[in-house]
Amino acid sequence: MTDGSERAKGADEGVRAPSGYQTEQAVSAWQRMIADPEFIEDENHIALSLAKAKAEDARDLLARWIDAAVWLERRCDEAKQLKTEYDARRARYERWLADARETIEQLMVAISVTKHQAKLASASIQAAPPALVVDDEGLIPDEYFQSVRTLKRSALKDDLLHQGIIVDGAHLNSDGTMLVLRKIR
Repeated sequence: MTDGSERAKGADEGVRAPSGYQTEQAVSAWQRMIADPEFIEDENHIALSLAKAKAEDARDLLARWIDAAVWLERRCDEAKQLKTEYDARRARYERWLADARETIEQLMVAISVTKHQAKLASASIQAAPPALVVDDEGLIPDEYFQSVRTLKRSALKDDLLHQGIIVDGAHLNSDGTMLVLRKIR
């Protein structure tokens, strides 16, 4: 348990203790998180930090959750970076694959071979399926077109919020709260 002297700087001294139900919900969420085998396998140091939290001390548990959120955000950023790197790698492989397929086809045509067996696959030159050629789009009936109506939410919000424009069917709602996490450097 921490006393008031150990509270983080800026903590609200007038905050009431959580109800038994709220504490039970927080502890239950904490137990679900640390019991998740994928979470433990992927993020052992975060799970260990949460496991060390004293479940009877709501402020200690809250501090552990806040720190876990920072670590999880870091993992999200790392995953985004890995995705970017793997997307670039996939694009290279797709380009190399297209080049390899083109080379195979050119080689088969050059040596007059329509089929050839290799260890991992076979290649063959076949007639291509029919392809659609559009000569004049204006002559094609409307039934072959689709139109998708998409709401431009950011433009609508900007007009409502910053321009003061009243738009039937939409309004701004400022009810509720949101959690803001600021990292300590």
